[in-house]
Amino acid sequence: MITNKQILTEVEQLSRLFKGGEAEIPSMWTCFWPGLAAMFWLLLWPIALFSYKFFCVELPNAAQIGIAASVLVAFVAGLFMMLYIVNSRALYLSIPEAYRKKSELCLFIVGKAKFYCRIYLLTYAILIIAFTYPDYGSIYSTVLFVFFSFGLMQYVNVDLSRYQLTALTSLLETIKTSKSEK
Repeated sequence: MITNKQILTEVEQLSRLFKGGEAEIPSMWTCFWPGLAAMFWLLLWPIALFSYKFFCVELPNAAQIGIAASVLVAFVAGLFMMLYIVNSRALYLSIPEAYRKKSELCLFIVGKAKFYCRIYLLTYAILIIAFTYPDYGSIYSTVLFVFFSFGLMQYVNVDLSRYQLTALTSLLETIKTSKSEK
């Protein structure tokens, strides 16, 4: 468990590092590849499991529209997830590597992010697999996915706000804006 005292101490250390000009600029690819992988994962499942219905099964028009909507929702969710991951990784990777490896706060945040990302991606795959065979399964899985996404976002927000990480976020955002002004 991490304490507020640890958070404040590490934020102060990080602030001194950034003021000393030790922020790193990560490569574009290191920021993008996890987001692209998540987007690919979200698109792969409905395309792979629902596409056979277009060619092999006579479906009502509503079910065909449901399949298209499922792929579209997966694309939009994947796009937003990719952008969120890219932005988060850019901020995280701007922290010097030596500090990231020893910082309990960084390890804590990364652990939480990986856990929630795995839950999100695995639950999505389970939803798609569970609703593959019913004619209107793509509609059901899409609706449940949207509700699950909003529910998980709220849960993650509540979970992370318990640690009052706004000081760290503010510090990183300040560093980000000061770099862009130069």
